[in-house]
This record gives sequence, C-alpha cells and structure tokens, in this order.
Amino acid sequence: MAAAASVALGLVVVVSLAQPDRVHLVTGDPASYTFGADGAPMVQCSDLPMIGTLIADADVGTTFQDGQPAKWLPGYSGRRVGSEVEVLDWTGKVVATTGRKYQMYLTFSDGQFICDVYPCDPRCPIEGPPPSPGLPAAKPPAS
Repeated sequence: MAAAASVALGLVVVVSLAQPDRVHLVTGDPASYTFGADGAPMVQCSDLPMIGTLIADADVGTTFQDGQPAKWLPGYSGRRVGSEVEVLDWTGKVVATTGRKYQMYLTFSDGQFICDVYPCDPRCPIEGPPPSPGLPAAKPPAS
C-alpha cells in the first residue's frame, strides 16, 4: 500500500513539474460579450490586418514591438514555455507564440482586441504575393 502511494505521489509531482507556467494576458471583460455555442466570443473583426511580432512581457504577457499591450478576447490564456509565451484560445489551442511575426485582425468597437491571428511564413499575404519564378526583374527607367 505504501509503495503504491509513493508511486502515485511521484506521478503527481512529475505531472505538475511538466506543466508550463501560466501567464496573465490582457483580455476583454466576459460580461461585455455574447458567446456562441462553441464558447467563442461573438465579435466582428476588421478586414485589414495588423502585422507585427509579438513580444513576451512580464507585466502584461504579450506586447507589440512598440511596447503596447496585445489585448486578447475573453477566454484566451497564456503560458510560459522557455523564454516565450504561448497564447491559447478558448479551446486550449495554441494560436500564437511570442518572438514570431503574425497577421492579426482586431475588433472594431471595444478597444482593439485581437480576434484572429495567422502566422507569417515568410511573408504575410497582405504584403503581396512573392515574385513569380522565371520572370525577369523590372528594369529601372533609362536616365
């Protein structure tokens, strides 16, 4: 019996040590939102994305390169993994990691919260398509 208790206690300690540290993120007030059946906040996102790199921050969890806090919708959470912060949506799916460049869509009317995020790889679609292979480079005008 004592051996079984020691093994069980050892498993609990290992599991708790393996969990990444939780990180506070700036999020919207849940009382200000309506939620869908899947738990997603019901919001309207802008059509034009903001592009930038998310930075880990000890006070607010994530910031933009200019130092402004990145604000997330209710239900989003953060966890520290090494020196970076992973951002999880309301389902627990990792949607962003600091130190990486993203295309982020913001809400319209409630303080510019991030409502959708996509990784840039290596160029964001808003920056334009890559040059077509095999086409010559444009020649500068003759002077």
